[in-house]
Amino acid sequence: MDVIGTVSASTTGKTGVATGRGLGSIDADGFMQVLIKQLQYQDPFKPMDNAEMVSQISQIRNMEMNYTLTQTLERLKNEQRFGAASSMIGRHVIGTVTSADGQEYTIQGTVASVRFTTDGEPILELDTGASLPLKNLTNVTDPSLLVGKYVTGLVASANGTPQEVKGIVIAVRYDESGRPILELQNGARLPLENLVSATDPALIPDSQEEDDDA
Repeated sequence: MDVIGTVSASTTGKTGVATGRGLGSIDADGFMQVLIKQLQYQDPFKPMDNAEMVSQISQIRNMEMNYTLTQTLERLKNEQRFGAASSMIGRHVIGTVTSADGQEYTIQGTVASVRFTTDGEPILELDTGASLPLKNLTNVTDPSLLVGKYVTGLVASANGTPQEVKGIVIAVRYDESGRPILELQNGARLPLENLVSATDPALIPDSQEEDDDA
């Protein structure tokens, strides 16, 4: 006896189950309601046999297991997404965003907080006031990992022209707006956003380090 066919023919307008949708379109609760309706409207002279009953109950159990597995995987995916986004807080990030006119441009800054859209999409809120979708992230830097590294970067001189600074990072400070500033061994200060390169000091010639200290 076909469950969907029997209920649809006997309870039209009551269960809301369409004959063309099949079992895959309802959950375990819906399937159980259909089965109960089937038992209520079955022919008493030709009742469902035990084998058929066991088969349909087995289908219910399989549907419930599939539903539970799907819910578990969805929860794990959301937890992983939340963990990945939260780990960005305090880090300097670079990514791309698209403006209203369709132009793509690069933004950067330190992640101050994380929020999620109604669709569950994680958005990084930067100290600059900009918002960067996590999926558009292209580069992540943890400022504390730069301590002890030989870095180069650009800062504005007194007349406004770019000036190169380089040296070994001895500490990381934050200015009043929360931007990370690299303190160099030679006394120079380099905003993290102006960093050009970072290298292990062991790979830098001694003569170059001496020039920088001077």
